[in-house]
Amino acid sequence: MQMIEKVFKKISIRGRVAFGICCLENAMEKYKVSGQGWNLLLEKLWSFASLPAIFIPTDLGGIEFVLEKWADINDFMPYSKFFQAPYTYVDLCEYLMLYNKKIIDEKEYDLLREAYRDTNDIITRICFFIVDIGMCELWSTPDGYSATTLEKLQELIDFVTKNNLPLPDIEPFKQYEYDPKEIDDDSRGWGYSFDGKQYSKFLNM
Repeated sequence: MQMIEKVFKKISIRGRVAFGICCLENAMEKYKVSGQGWNLLLEKLWSFASLPAIFIPTDLGGIEFVLEKWADINDFMPYSKFFQAPYTYVDLCEYLMLYNKKIIDEKEYDLLREAYRDTNDIITRICFFIVDIGMCELWSTPDGYSATTLEKLQELIDFVTKNNLPLPDIEPFKQYEYDPKEIDDDSRGWGYSFDGKQYSKFLNM
């Protein structure tokens, strides 16, 4: 953990999640997993880097933290029960409507379901780690250097290393500072937004 704290302590939570997504893409490359469905998932994952960390008014008169919208990705991951038999697209829609969440169209659902037939436990577990890192501070104010996300990142790195997968180069992510000068309070910890897709091995092909 000391190494992780030393290396990642000054990198934003966005940068930590981006590093995790690169771990996923390395695993996809090793296991030859690709296609439209996986690209759709990667688009959703990489959006974490670009969503603004701001509060906006809601239709009901309250406010919401825009970055929290990313948490809905949890419903579209390989480990979601809605992409496994006996669940169907209708079941997913009913669930999403119950919680007033955005509904994906049936074509997207079919692409994801087809893609997840090619997954394995390692890729699925890495997906879980990424979402965990991104979500654990969404409903709180990151303090210090977000020890929680550092701990979860350590778990991901340990898992990737244990399964003999290459770790991404950390250098590109050092530019995304945890607490850059003059950043607003709402963005502190999350860091400035950036186009994460520039680091994708699949979306830039």
